[in-house]
Amino acid sequence: MSKEEQLKEYINTHLTPKQEAFCQNVFAGMSQYDAYLAAGYSGEGIRATIDNHAYGLANSGEIKARIAELRKPLQDQTTLTKQ
Repeated sequence: MSKEEQLKEYINTHLTPKQEAFCQNVFAGMSQYDAYLAAGYSGEGIRATIDNHAYGLANSGEIKARIAELRKPLQDQTTLTKQ
């Protein structure tokens, strides 16, 4: 198994359903704040606190890797189109 395949397997088995939903929402173009709420995280509290939680989640290693994985086919397609 390649390192890329191992990473995909690790991410797919270690993200919670909310984390995966957050990734999918960000990939779909939502802001981090909206993606956070749409994924089912609590919207109670001060807006700045929720923004901070969403920012922290978006910048965690596993989340960044999953979003990059979702974007890769689009990046590959763009590269092929430019050639």
